[in-house]
Amino acid sequence: MSVGAFYSDDCVLWLGTEEMIGKTAAFQRMASVLEPIYTLFEMGMAFVESFRATGNLQDSVGNFITDWEAVLGRTQLTSITFRWRTVRAWKDRVVIAERIESLPS
Repeated sequence: MSVGAFYSDDCVLWLGTEEMIGKTAAFQRMASVLEPIYTLFEMGMAFVESFRATGNLQDSVGNFITDWEAVLGRTQLTSITFRWRTVRAWKDRVVIAERIESLPS
């Protein structure tokens, strides 16, 4: 099963201040951001330092809101730590909105 099955066709994605509407646009933008990070993993130059849920609640209309943070360890070449936080809203078992924010390292 692909990850796409977990997103509504009309989901909204915020990547920092940039907004994309629709699963296709959101996935295209996420792929362009994540590809360099994936390459670092593939080459063995990065590792997951931590990946943790930081919140989980249900709003007044029954949507579930999940909040998590990922930290990728410093790479051998760049000495950069990648950090980001994601907040997702789920309705009927699919993501209807997602916000991805970079965190200071």
